[in-house]
Amino acid sequence: MAISHIGSTPGNGNPTANPTVTLTTISTAAHGFCAFGGRDSSQAAPSALSDTGNNTTWTKQVDNDADTGASDVSIWVRAVDSGDSGATVTATMSNTNGTAAGSSVFSGSSGTLTQVRTSDILASGVETVAGLTIGTGGWFLIWIYNRQNDNAVTNVSGANCGALSRLYEHLSTGGSDSGLTCWGIQYDGDVGTITWSQTNGATAVIVAELLPASSGYTITADSGSYTVTGTDANLEFGREVAAGAGSYLVTGTDANLEHGRELVADAGSYLISGTDAALEYGREITADAGAYLITGTDADLVYGSTYQLAAGVGAYLITGTDADLTYAPVTSEITRQKTYGGGDHDYAARVRHWWDEIERIQRERREKDRAAEEAQRQLAELEAKKRQTKTLAKRREKLEERIDEYRAETEAMAAQIAEIQAQIALAEAAIEAQLAFNAARRRAALFMMMAATQ
Repeated sequence: MAISHIGSTPGNGNPTANPTVTLTTISTAAHGFCAFGGRDSSQAAPSALSDTGNNTTWTKQVDNDADTGASDVSIWVRAVDSGDSGATVTATMSNTNGTAAGSSVFSGSSGTLTQVRTSDILASGVETVAGLTIGTGGWFLIWIYNRQNDNAVTNVSGANCGALSRLYEHLSTGGSDSGLTCWGIQYDGDVGTITWSQTNGATAVIVAELLPASSGYTITADSGSYTVTGTDANLEFGREVAAGAGSYLVTGTDANLEHGRELVADAGSYLISGTDAALEYGREITADAGAYLITGTDADLVYGSTYQLAAGVGAYLITGTDADLTYAPVTSEITRQKTYGGGDHDYAARVRHWWDEIERIQRERREKDRAAEEAQRQLAELEAKKRQTKTLAKRREKLEERIDEYRAETEAMAAQIAEIQAQIALAEAAIEAQLAFNAARRRAALFMMMAATQ
């Protein structure tokens, strides 16, 4: 995020104590920097700040006690927004020898002055200080306080960066006169030695760097997937398998990320639990492949500090409908067939039952078809009318939904008919096999009887 200079204002009037400064017009979230210079053996720096805006706490970031309490320049900062626009900031400062003040508002900054360097009182005629090497997108700022005279400062420049811009200047004639000015430039690299011009006089100087707010680093959580494997199980007719809830555990090591480091995700594990299914011999259940998605919010890690990203325990739930298979009673006749053979009429009864089921489904299908035709007719009537009201549009949508439902149901019925027909074919084949078996057994019995009579 780039730093923008929203505006700066000089202090108000010619105070000797409790100086004030009015903040510039603010329309967005930003940081306000208020500077105060004073010369007094009792209190050369403010003890606290208050304002007519949001009046949250101002923090003193820099305190340059340049002359052992007799001269002091301090810089205070806090976050500001539109509620602070045009607010008056007052410094509690029982000074009697004159004060000067000023304020600047920057958006997109970190809100913290870095590489701060203060000076002792510079002798009259000394109008130069060493500069700083500024980080990418940062501002170089310099505050010059004339402690004895309201001297104007001009021509502030760096050997490498060139001319600086004056942000504000407060020349106060209160008490023993004083002046406070702030100059700055947005520059990447070494600004070089700083020089300026003024009427000779003792000064106190502060230089500092203001960097942009960190844009952070993003860790994106990719989607994961897993496959459930196992042996297909074919259930006996009329058995039920209940799908129990499953769970899994994602494990890993908490990551302490430094700038430019790599986060390596350890392998995770999960456990699927449920109820065992007691299967009849020779039957199989087909286990479909499953999938899950791990979602979350991207982690925005701030550069310059140590933040910990903790991999918490995750959980998921496998849900579904229990498979309830239709049960056909196992009669004593079938039991007798398994032991002694015979029972052709039972298979015939099943075939008749399945044909009855087909006729029932076909009747329902015809009813659905008629309902669909009626819906189509109503839809045609509606389409013949002008579609001018929301009521007609909603009725049409509902009718179309009903048509889709009927079509889906008839397709499902057609699938059921095909399945039953397949079962009929299997039953007829079984009947033929049983008849062939019975005929063979009768012939064998006949041969045995003939052999016995001979």
